[in-house]
Amino acid sequence: MPAEAIRLLPFETEFARAWDTPGHTGYRLPDTDVNQVLAARYTTGRPLTVTRSMLWDMETRKATSFWLAATSASNSPEIHSTADGRSASQCTRIPA
Repeated sequence: MPAEAIRLLPFETEFARAWDTPGHTGYRLPDTDVNQVLAARYTTGRPLTVTRSMLWDMETRKATSFWLAATSASNSPEIHSTADGRSASQCTRIPA
């Protein structure tokens, strides 16, 4: 299917625009068939095909877990502080 025939969601369009802008991306990995890689390395009880939305969901969950761990790891202000004395959690909290 030609790339122009694929309808992209707004965030995908923005990502594609940023990705294709010269100077924004210095390196591009070759395309990989995720399902082929998974089939070669894992055994499942039934056939499994990973979709784009499944992969996006997994990556979003990983990023969220990392973000939550990073922003709550300020139990030690003397270690996790900025030059002006604020803790990491004070710098990363999103106002309600």
